[in-house]
Amino acid sequence: MKSATEKKIDLIMKLAGGLHTYGATAQGLESAMGNVVASQGLSGQFFATPTVIMAAFETQEGRKNALIRVKPGGIDLEKMTELDKIGDDLIAGTTTLEQADIRLDEIINQSSPYGSLTEAFAYVLIGASVVIFFSGGFYESLIAGVISLAVGILAVSISFMPQTARFFEFLAAFIVSVLASMIYVFYPCFSIELVTLASLIVFVPGLSLTVSMTELASENLAAGTARLMQAITVFMKLAFGVVLGTTLMKLAYPSISFVDKVSLPIAPLWIIPALITSAMGFTILFRAKPKNFWWILVAAILAFSVTYFSGNYLSTELAPFIGGFVVGLGANIYARLLKRPAAMIAMPGLILLVPGSIGFRGLSFLVEKNTLAGIETTFQMFMIAVALVGGLLLASILVSPKRSL
Repeated sequence: MKSATEKKIDLIMKLAGGLHTYGATAQGLESAMGNVVASQGLSGQFFATPTVIMAAFETQEGRKNALIRVKPGGIDLEKMTELDKIGDDLIAGTTTLEQADIRLDEIINQSSPYGSLTEAFAYVLIGASVVIFFSGGFYESLIAGVISLAVGILAVSISFMPQTARFFEFLAAFIVSVLASMIYVFYPCFSIELVTLASLIVFVPGLSLTVSMTELASENLAAGTARLMQAITVFMKLAFGVVLGTTLMKLAYPSISFVDKVSLPIAPLWIIPALITSAMGFTILFRAKPKNFWWILVAAILAFSVTYFSGNYLSTELAPFIGGFVVGLGANIYARLLKRPAAMIAMPGLILLVPGSIGFRGLSFLVEKNTLAGIETTFQMFMIAVALVGGLLLASILVSPKRSL
């Protein structure tokens, strides 16, 4: 029979594991769980990395250690919000341990609010929209949407094939490269590079890179270093998959010259429906409730508009700094006023600011042995990531969210 203290520790570790799975950063998780531990009359320390959570508790029975093995998860904004609410209730004393445990199990066992086909279609919305953000044309948007559907179906199907999950990014990049090249063979009138990038943009770990830099800046060195290496590994998988697919297609069709050129340009006003459709896609992929679509749309508009207008007058590094600052400011104000995680605004906003596309191109250059261009582009990626983190940290100094997540 477990003692009351052991039950508290079990619940706290289960809550920590859930928050980690649904996208909480290391420093946010450690801070949030520290508050929960203190509310339960315990003294404890947490150490979170992308693959393990360790905790040490000082109790009346003596020191107790706990460790759980976790996997780097995706982002589930709704479940993160619900678990954050459980933590708030435990801190406020408005729920018992038994009630919190029941709610925790219910939230963890909840299925996605969207079906598999809807989640697959979300890739279409994002892929087609990203082309417009990158100043692509109509045909690039159409082709990227079609290829993104194939990628979305693959992503949904991978849940039934867990043994291939670790090779998923490479497989997706290879398939995208082959499909884009095959279409180009019969219709060589679009930018194959832009279509490939837009179709893979969901998997490009720009957000992970930015989060890792934030953790390093917050002196969470172990978690930041591990997440940084994870992001670089995913970059390498994607770059190698694209290069392999393109190389094979060039061998199959040696007479075809893969010349990159943008098709018929799209009017700037198309940015507005592109922001709406991308917000819909991120709402689905981040598994937020439909009612939160409007907040995600606000975040997308905020991030894009600030970066777009500041980019016309400021340097490449300073524009992301302003974008990160404005998004961080908006997210912190949202968290203070509505008492919900700032991630609801920060995650969708940052996804349009992160330098993932630049990093993808940089590593593609390196794999293709274009060393100088690869080093220059990769360095630019890190500079933009640092600028984003600087903006976020400044926003937190000026307007504290008064929340851990």
